[in-house]
Amino acid sequence: MSLKQEVILTVHDQNDVLVLDATGLRVDFDVRFVDGFSRATFKIFNLNDETVKNIMTGERYVTVSTRLHGRNDFLVANKYYVSNAY
Repeated sequence: MSLKQEVILTVHDQNDVLVLDATGLRVDFDVRFVDGFSRATFKIFNLNDETVKNIMTGERYVTVSTRLHGRNDFLVANKYYVSNAY
């Protein structure tokens, strides 16, 4: 049993094909739930240039869930559109 919080972040394209699974990488996120227009910032650390290019090319969608102490997943953001990346 893990004694920490895990962040599971995946990036998919418009056909739901996996582009990135950031499991194990450092991920920071800030999700704002606003009526009619929710928005979020996701920071993924230690990505190589090729991976960054893959995330920036085409329509991409981010899903984030967390898991505390290896137990149940909590969905934080489901298929948020990537409007910009750097």
